[in-house]
Amino acid sequence: MLLFHLLLLFMMLCGSALPAAVNPAVEICERPADIVFLLDTAHGPRLEEFELMRTFVEDMLRQFDLSSSATRVAVITYNDEYKDEFNLYQQWPSETMLTTVRGIRYARGHSRNGHKAIEQALYLFRRWPRDGAARIIIYITSGKSSYPADTAKIAEKVKKEGILMFSVGVGQNLNREELGKIATEDTEQFVYPVETFDGLSNTSQSLGPEVCTVPIPVVPPVAVCQRPTELVFLVDTAQFIEEKPFQQELQFVQDMIEEFDVSADATRVAVITYSGGNTHTIVSLDKQMSSDDMLKKVGNIGFTSQVYPKRNKAIEAAFDLLERQSRDDAERVIIFIAHSTENDHTKTIEIANKVREKGILLFAVAVSVNIHAGELVHIVTQNGAPYLQSVPSFNNLIMLSDTFGPAVCQARAKPVARCKEPTEMVFLLDSSNSVYQPDFQLQLDFLIDVIGQFDISPTTTQVAAVTFSKGGEVTNLHSALAYARDEILQSSRQDAKHIIIVILDGKPSEWNLALQEANTTRLAGIMVFVVAVGNELSREEWALIAFDDQFVYTSSDFQRLPDKELGEKACTVEIPEVIRPAVAPPAVVPPKVVPPKVTAPVVTAPAATAPAVTAPVVTTPGV
Repeated sequence: MLLFHLLLLFMMLCGSALPAAVNPAVEICERPADIVFLLDTAHGPRLEEFELMRTFVEDMLRQFDLSSSATRVAVITYNDEYKDEFNLYQQWPSETMLTTVRGIRYARGHSRNGHKAIEQALYLFRRWPRDGAARIIIYITSGKSSYPADTAKIAEKVKKEGILMFSVGVGQNLNREELGKIATEDTEQFVYPVETFDGLSNTSQSLGPEVCTVPIPVVPPVAVCQRPTELVFLVDTAQFIEEKPFQQELQFVQDMIEEFDVSADATRVAVITYSGGNTHTIVSLDKQMSSDDMLKKVGNIGFTSQVYPKRNKAIEAAFDLLERQSRDDAERVIIFIAHSTENDHTKTIEIANKVREKGILLFAVAVSVNIHAGELVHIVTQNGAPYLQSVPSFNNLIMLSDTFGPAVCQARAKPVARCKEPTEMVFLLDSSNSVYQPDFQLQLDFLIDVIGQFDISPTTTQVAAVTFSKGGEVTNLHSALAYARDEILQSSRQDAKHIIIVILDGKPSEWNLALQEANTTRLAGIMVFVVAVGNELSREEWALIAFDDQFVYTSSDFQRLPDKELGEKACTVEIPEVIRPAVAPPAVVPPKVVPPKVTAPVVTAPAATAPAVTAPVVTTPGV
């Protein structure tokens, strides 16, 4: 800065003309605008030509009020890759900005990947948005794009978002048609072919006023998905990538959200972050907000740890959210974005199978060549597009939403086949002191998973649940069995299967009483299933409570309760004949039977003759 002022003083003392920065004849544009210059440094321009390109940028900037409230500026150079020379957030006083532009170094490359520069410009607009400001890209090139189809595609996306595109082509190696496709319109207002780099100085004088006065285009409403959808995004926040790629990941989520009609009647969105075994719900289905607020919420997500992710925990969290908060008529969708590998994905496959069985659609987006396809192929609804998307870098995400969003909208889950057998089902849940609260919650989850396999209605399946423990309202297993049998099932439909499902983690304290009640229950035509956690009793002993060994399920802990297997058996099992209740015959009045008259024979006993007894004669002597 000091050097610049000394140079300026020297020029004034020598009588040199003042630079345009202080020329009062230059009309300063005070329009609120965000302008991004894209400078070509591929094999075309030489160093001196690049310096003329920098001068062109300086001449353009001198025509604008450079400030955070008026015009903000960013400069990106591009060849094989792109480089942010400075972005929209890094704003300085005008003279400092001009000095910074003059300090941009020439880094010559081989390819002319203009599409990457345009993608980065779009990223800057989204990263640092500003209401009411025109968004403008000035694309400067000296030749044909190395990937013209990609360049045209991203330019079209940018224009659809209401961003103005000016294209400036220098030299004889131009593709005039390509310049027209990149620009907002293929007209003189937006396309500026220049024969030599020396001609850029004149171009700046005509382009500057156009940039200042061109109206902001009215963006037509985009057709979004109107289908009722519960959409859950799982975002990997493990810090194994740099900040910029992570922001591109978040922008992809934002782009996807904008593909749907976010409202209480159409699409509701949830966002869950995951890292290691931890999950955090950023946006919940039952606490919706405006689309703008939701996009800001997503944009503020940050890294959480440097621990390899456990996707099973994230999918479990999404599954739990959908089970608790989903609308009956909505398609349920989970989309997870992965940028880091998972050490052990066995548990992830298990929970993914469970999710798919519930009719929930599972999509995965793998970003990076480091993620093996085998990690994801067994998780998604189906292998391949649209359920499994793989892109080599985060830059590719910016174009993915255009095709991925409609594909998600059109996907349909297969109808879940639910059991329609008339069934009366009672769950007996162990709430004794040996069962901690997390394990009791797992019992409730098991109950939900089992009844989720049945069609619940007055004519098909009806369900009741009873807790039992020493201190509960119903004490011990024997009392719970009697209560379920006599108080619940006794008055239930007689044309339905009667089933009791007992879950417990140890031998009942009154074992003999439990055996007696189990036997009485079986004789009443009620099938008893036992789900035993732990190894306190053998399978044969538990079969004494259940009907037989086939009705016993064992598990080492509450996390592995056999919901699917038990549900299938409860649906298909027939009541065994030995415990099938007897069907009472129709009432028949028997004929009156008169028993024959029976006369008892008269038996005459022979007369008994008592032996003669002569009393002794007692003579009293005379006095």
